[in-house]
Amino acid sequence: TPYLTGMRQVPGVLGRHKEVAYHRYCQASPANLQGLTALAQQNNVMIYAISINRLEPESDTSDTFDRILETIATETGGMALFPTKVKRLPAVFNLINDELRSQYSLAYRSTNPQKDGTFRTIQIYPKSNRYSVRTRSGYYAPRQLAADKH
Repeated sequence: TPYLTGMRQVPGVLGRHKEVAYHRYCQASPANLQGLTALAQQNNVMIYAISINRLEPESDTSDTFDRILETIATETGGMALFPTKVKRLPAVFNLINDELRSQYSLAYRSTNPQKDGTFRTIQIYPKSNRYSVRTRSGYYAPRQLAADKH
């Protein structure tokens, strides 16, 4: 997809903890969507998606693309935003900025010692309902290198 290519070409995105915001989604197959999500998850990239579909006359595919943006953002621990007026865009960018400045990182040791490169889901719940937690849906386990097997 154009986004997979775009992510590979943006210096400093892959292999680092960077956030990427997409302003519009173009046609892509479910396989490409899955590939984009997996690529972002493998590289610890959070995607903040901003749809402008609600700023324009509605098309037949607006709702479908907005659901796709929501899925990509949720699966990577980011957020999808859907402003309805152009004058709301600065507030949307400020919200993303605030989000990025108030993140916490958690670590844990998996009880599964396999280095098989599989996707493992995670769920985090706060002890109190006063707090909200948004996380990516999981992570990819490390792969054992051929040299490590011997």
